[in-house]
Amino acid sequence: MCYSDALQLWEAMIGRLKEELHTAKAWNAQYQKQLTEHGELMSHLCAATLHNQHLKEENARLEMKYVAEREQLIGHLRAASGEVQQLRAEHAAENAQLKQQHAAENAQLKQELAAENAELKEELAAEVEQLKKENYAKGVRDMRQLALDMYPNAIDPSVLSAELLLEPDYYVMGCSPVRAEDSQ
Repeated sequence: MCYSDALQLWEAMIGRLKEELHTAKAWNAQYQKQLTEHGELMSHLCAATLHNQHLKEENARLEMKYVAEREQLIGHLRAASGEVQQLRAEHAAENAQLKQQHAAENAQLKQELAAENAELKEELAAEVEQLKKENYAKGVRDMRQLALDMYPNAIDPSVLSAELLLEPDYYVMGCSPVRAEDSQ
């Protein structure tokens, strides 16, 4: 895999992360909308509480006439309070579920990123190793050609092969051989 492929892979991962960010933003917008709706319910609850206080003041003056109405309003208030508690519980459950999903998705993305990173490192190491081998072989061929060019009458080209230059027991005219370990 070449660097441009790796770059394209990273760009694809970034695109996928952008899509997930867009999805998270959409979830957040929906969450904000729900919070606004909950705020309206709280506003209605506050208004109902104020109205109840007014009725209590009226009740002090007209207690016998409005007893039935007062009991009815208290029943509505309890029902609204129960609904608010239920909405709060549902909201807390949804929020916990979203947090769990987000944590799971993040963990999965980290695992995928780590796996892809390890794979890219392995591919890069293999490419580097291949380039080293190719460059080393070219260096040995160049060294053979240099020896033949410098000593055209002293060295028989059919005897001097690139493999012989790498042999540890090959000595020609007091020269030491080149080994694979020396070149690295």
